[in-house]
Amino acid sequence: TAITDMGFETYSMESIRKPMQEQTQQIQLFLGLIAGVSLFVAALGIINTMLMSVFERTREIGVLKAVGWSNKRILGMIVGESLVITIVSAIIGSLIGFAACTILGPQMGIDPLFTPKIFIQAFAIAIAVGIIGGLYPAIKINSRFKYLLSKS
Repeated sequence: TAITDMGFETYSMESIRKPMQEQTQQIQLFLGLIAGVSLFVAALGIINTMLMSVFERTREIGVLKAVGWSNKRILGMIVGESLVITIVSAIIGSLIGFAACTILGPQMGIDPLFTPKIFIQAFAIAIAVGIIGGLYPAIKINSRFKYLLSKS
């Protein structure tokens, strides 16, 4: 305050750091929102794929029910299929992401950081999305068969 009273302007590193930190937080929030939307779209894609797969195989599932498969076993089969799709997609996505960061990162002046923790978290999220995406079609087909069986 004594220096500003003399008519000089002053600034400190703190006055520069604070706006930069706020801007970084806004960018992280924006990127988090984009990631959330992409996860939602991925879940919808898995749900759509599994719904079409399940409803195209209604007769096959009916035969499995006729031979004694329980609803729980059919649910497990459908969720397992969605899990396989999710794991394969997660592996392909990780490889593409790794390649893109490795190739494009240095060209953009960014040094990419890869840790096992990042990959484990990404796989855990992908598997959770796959399970959730597979549960809806499995529950839907089971409820449909319960309705059909109660009518006949």
